[in-house]
Amino acid sequence: MAAEGVPGVPERLQLPSVREQRDPVAPERRDGTAFINGAIRSLYGSEGGPSGYLGFPIGDEVRAGGVSRQEFQNGTAYWSAATGPSVINGAIRSLYNSEGGPSGYLGLPVGPEVRAGGVSRQEFQNGTAYWSAATGPSVINGAIRSLYNSEGGPSGYLGLPVGPEVRAGGVSRQEFQNGTAYWSAATGPSVINGAIRSLYNSEGGPSGYLGLPVGPEVRAGGVSRQEFQNGTAYWSAATGPSVINGAIRSLYNSEGGPSGYLGLPVGPEVRAGGVSRQEFQNGTAYWSAPTGAALINGAIRATYQANWGPSSALGLPIGPEVRSNGSATQRFEHGTMTWTAKTGVTVTLQATTRTPAAVQSPTTSPAS
Repeated sequence: MAAEGVPGVPERLQLPSVREQRDPVAPERRDGTAFINGAIRSLYGSEGGPSGYLGFPIGDEVRAGGVSRQEFQNGTAYWSAATGPSVINGAIRSLYNSEGGPSGYLGLPVGPEVRAGGVSRQEFQNGTAYWSAATGPSVINGAIRSLYNSEGGPSGYLGLPVGPEVRAGGVSRQEFQNGTAYWSAATGPSVINGAIRSLYNSEGGPSGYLGLPVGPEVRAGGVSRQEFQNGTAYWSAATGPSVINGAIRSLYNSEGGPSGYLGLPVGPEVRAGGVSRQEFQNGTAYWSAPTGAALINGAIRATYQANWGPSSALGLPIGPEVRSNGSATQRFEHGTMTWTAKTGVTVTLQATTRTPAAVQSPTTSPAS
């Protein structure tokens, strides 16, 4: 379709069929024409003009606050001195408009929509919009956007965002295909995923006792560890996910954590009658307000759990196991347990030594 060549006048496209194709609520000239010029005109031409995906312009360029905007049948073009010209269209355009357009937190688009592998991405001054057929459109911005990009963006393990950032009580949360990102002023941004994410959600998420994640998941030697405000989550293929917190967490860390003799936690902390108990690969931790936290392991642990326990006459352990001259001794509220290779485990209650067969342990080392 030929354009009028009038020196000194912006190009005018004759659009005799626009009335039948245009948005019925868009501003309309009596003669069915719209003007495009400048950088938007150049961009429009590079996108195929009226034969391209944008179709015909449906109104003149509108300028306000240093921003130019022009609507087309299938998209919107923006220009500012800071950003240059860009076009948005489709689902990203709809989402952008719902977030306030150029007056919203995203600001202006700063480049074209980029499509690769079924994913569309468009950058804005203060955020990034993504779209795929599986996820629909979503926007990420701020610290979560920076963290997401550092983790590989849509090509990384997180995949694509699947919904908007949700803010409540000073906490921001955004869901991705394979993980969740959290942010607060106190903790900064962190991501959780996999089995630790599932366990965290089952424990109440950010509203639960663990609080927010305070750092990334760290993987070493087949073990994953993630720190939270009020606890630590561990995972391995052998043990699955578990959380430790409070005094038991402090004691566990003092004993070397997962690299120490206890190994990894193998289940949750169990609370009953004012007593907390948590099992580890090679030991058990107990806690109560009167006794504090203590660990038992090896033959003493086996005998205690098989024949005594926290409700027995021995009560709870009240300190660490002490080893000397080939023996291991553990104090309890109302007695002691002593192990030697020769005698196995001997239980002493109130100055009375008991070594019945039911209490005698195999002659194994105390750390076995």
